Amino acid sequence: KRAAAVLGGRLAAAAARAWRWSNTGRSTRRCGCRPRPTGKARATGSTSRSNSPRTTTSSRRQATRPTSGCASSTPRAPPGSTACAWRKSANRKGQNEMNDKTTRSAGTALLAAAVALGTAFPARAAKVTVNMAEVRAEVPRTLYGTGMEDVNHEIYGGLDAQRLYDESFEEELPPQVIPHSPRGSGNKTCGRQWTDITTDGGILARDTSVAHWGKASQLLMPAAGTAGVANRGLNGWGVPCREGKKMVGCFYARGAAGRVEVKLQRQDGRITYATKVVALPDGDGWRKVDFDLTPDVTDPAARFLVLASGGGKLWIDDVYLKDEPTNEFGRMGCREDIVAAFRKEGLTFLRWGGSMV
Repeated sequence: KRAAAVLGGRLAAAAARAWRWSNTGRSTRRCGCRPRPTGKARATGSTSRSNSPRTTTSSRRQATRPTSGCASSTPRAPPGSTACAWRKSANRKGQNEMNDKTTRSAGTALLAAAVALGTAFPARAAKVTVNMAEVRAEVPRTLYGTGMEDVNHEIYGGLDAQRLYDESFEEELPPQVIPHSPRGSGNKTCGRQWTDITTDGGILARDTSVAHWGKASQLLMPAAGTAGVANRGLNGWGVPCREGKKMVGCFYARGAAGRVEVKLQRQDGRITYATKVVALPDGDGWRKVDFDLTPDVTDPAARFLVLASGGGKLWIDDVYLKDEPTNEFGRMGCREDIVAAFRKEGLTFLRWGGSMV
């Protein structure tokens, strides 16, 4: 109560000061340089009657008006400025001073109220008692789960077993990407996450006229040399592989080439960890090509390569690579190491995207 009374008194005093300033900070008197007659004088003007020596009220005012052009006793306007403009400037200055004083008064009042409240209501110690022997309710084991969204690559680049990105060559290369950077070739001959690997006149093209799925595929024309594309994983961070751990994958092919290989290499391409020559199924349309690779080196940042040679014209699309699955989670397309970590934490469900369980 004391704090409320102090706060109310302070605010009332600040409001009173603001009211006084608002009424005294502005001048309500008219400037003499703009005479404005009132009453009967407004109708008759400032002329005197011909049969009487008396003049109108307005005439008397004009006669007694100071030569400065202002009827008030306030200081005269500076030379070179009109009295009206000078008075308006003085009024604005007074109003600003009023606002500053009102703000300071209100701030002082609030500070005093805060101090009063802290004094009126001191902190008190609280005591909590827990009886560990008494069980009121049990938490079911199935209650423990986690939320997951495809944010910061929690799924695409996380739980998803796919090790390659832009697998269907859909991502166009932005113009600001440096040529032959880890994120792409720079010359728009392949997808954004792929790197151009050609030798001796080989030609690449990102073809938007034909695709197995989506709107684009990758065309390889080795001619007398080789034509290939390399994928270094998400954002060029690398494809992880482990010594002796088989990796399996597939891609869809159309057309033909003299020789088609898939490889796992060091990022600079100077060392090959695993290679496999694949045979293209017979046919004219899109055909699925399966393969497996077993690296002889552990490298957390390798690259995957599809290479064509021996002439011909070959389109590839929907390239897929993952660790060989060993359980049902792996066969579902999940990374088994992440699922094992979930199970170790005791999680029994995943909440996807805020709505699906």
